[in-house]
Amino acid sequence: MSVHLEISQGLRVDDLQSLQDKVRLRGGRLIAYSEVISALMISARSYTVRWVATPEGRISAGVPSTIVTGLLGWWAIFGPYRSITALVWNQRGGVDVTDALLRAYPGNSSFLGYSDTTALGEFQESASRLSRRICAGMAVLLVAAITWLIWSSSRK
Repeated sequence: MSVHLEISQGLRVDDLQSLQDKVRLRGGRLIAYSEVISALMISARSYTVRWVATPEGRISAGVPSTIVTGLLGWWAIFGPYRSITALVWNQRGGVDVTDALLRAYPGNSSFLGYSDTTALGEFQESASRLSRRICAGMAVLLVAAITWLIWSSSRK
């Protein structure tokens, strides 16, 4: 079961009550995973919340989001950057949003306050820094490869 989050001023969760009941009855944690889908000039990021029974299952629960991003996230100008950020996010086991979602109640339109999104923002910034470093490294390798190709073709 997955529920999509929209992060703007807060988190919006569509099926909040069933997620809360599942955690209260069965335990476990609610983990947010990132997905990126890109096409030409557009790259869209979404967040999926999954219930995870044990801490050991956090990375494996993010595999569907990782597969979606790995296949569909690269095909736009900013797609590689967002995809790397999402893959780092998911491979670190996502972000635990259980406490914030248990404090929310359906009558408030399922919006959580700004302070609840702070951990998500800090985690996203950490993944973005790593993604920028990886993209910079890839750019250096690309320039080196092009330079080598030009140099080797001019020797002939």
